[in-house]
Amino acid sequence: MKKSIVSFFIILIIIGMSFFNVTNADSALRYEYTGNTSYPGYKERIDAIKANHPNWKFVIMETGLDWEEVIENEYRGHHVSPKNLIQGKSGGWICTICGQEIFDTGNWMCASEQAIRYYMDPRNWLVDSPYLFQFLQTNYDETTDAGVYSALNGTFLYSWENASLINIVCREADANPYFIIARIIQEQGNKGGTTYRMQDTDGTIYYNLFNIGAGGNGEEVYQNALKKAKEMGWTSIELCIRGGIKFLLSSYIAYKQNTIYLNKFDVEPYNGLYTKQYMQNIEAPKSEGTSMYNKMKQANLLDKNLTFIIPIYENMPELPSSSPEDRGELYPKNIRVKPGHSRITIRAGQGTNTSVIGYINDSETIILSVERFSNGWHRIILKDGTQGFIKFNSEYLEEVNDIVNCREEVTIQEKTELKVGPRSI
Repeated sequence: MKKSIVSFFIILIIIGMSFFNVTNADSALRYEYTGNTSYPGYKERIDAIKANHPNWKFVIMETGLDWEEVIENEYRGHHVSPKNLIQGKSGGWICTICGQEIFDTGNWMCASEQAIRYYMDPRNWLVDSPYLFQFLQTNYDETTDAGVYSALNGTFLYSWENASLINIVCREADANPYFIIARIIQEQGNKGGTTYRMQDTDGTIYYNLFNIGAGGNGEEVYQNALKKAKEMGWTSIELCIRGGIKFLLSSYIAYKQNTIYLNKFDVEPYNGLYTKQYMQNIEAPKSEGTSMYNKMKQANLLDKNLTFIIPIYENMPELPSSSPEDRGELYPKNIRVKPGHSRITIRAGQGTNTSVIGYINDSETIILSVERFSNGWHRIILKDGTQGFIKFNSEYLEEVNDIVNCREEVTIQEKTELKVGPRSI
């Protein structure tokens, strides 16, 4: 009998351990940076920051996600609801699929793939500057009402009453008050936007400081913000702040999306991927992080023991992703291996450290280069659909201006989308 009970408990322990491992597998691996990492471009950047701020802690977040798959998923949603919108940009910053189509309040456009790469690559913002604060952990860090009051200076919420309220609610909810202030400013500006204070048809005033539920285009944004505020009963600034912080806690921070970056880019597998993204504005982490930095600087908090969570992806390019302004040509160009050379490596990303996904064996293979970068890398597609990156070297590669004996033909009988390469988007 004792043996059966012991065996039963052993089985329970094994099942429990298995469940525990599965749960962990569903979340990104996080650990404190201690001076070593094999991922390209991280160590030197973190070390440079820590040299100036030895009391700051960096946590490496291994998402386990392939970089190219992440970019592909973030690039979806064209014409209906793009995951990433951009404002005040042109040229390479704008998605060519959506073209000049506008979204939201009428002055936002769909961000290009390269713009997504640029803003999502943590190494571009891993510098000793306000941009770094998009990675600051947004859990509560003890502060005073006076510090919060100082951070509210210059905003439409500047009062002791609001400062005390924000600090109390943030302490209760385990949310960084300076993150909350930065989020409100990001959504409303310093003077308060149209959804800050809204009057219903019956004269009731509602507040939606965080623009929760304010999706859509044009007038829909205002109406949806009002609808959400009415549903939640936010008839005062206090009710709105309490409800908004609770929403951020329950929908983001509690699910380990506890930085501004992770609020924007849902790459924490704990609660699914790519779906829980607070904002479409692709520049929000950069601008909101800057706002958070400035507010904390006002409150003399930059010398505290701050923690930054830095995401890492698999098969990242050796060099940080360049901005669209740094790209070369975009139109397709044929290249091939020069006679006498063979076995040219195709990699998953820009960098010799990224995984090998195939080879170009000889000069008989025509390579379609669909995107060329200033660092010499080409994004290429082969006839069999293989897609990857090669580093152009004129010693063994050459451009082909005219391909002879190319007689393949196809007849299109109905409306068909033509794309450069096999991607579904």
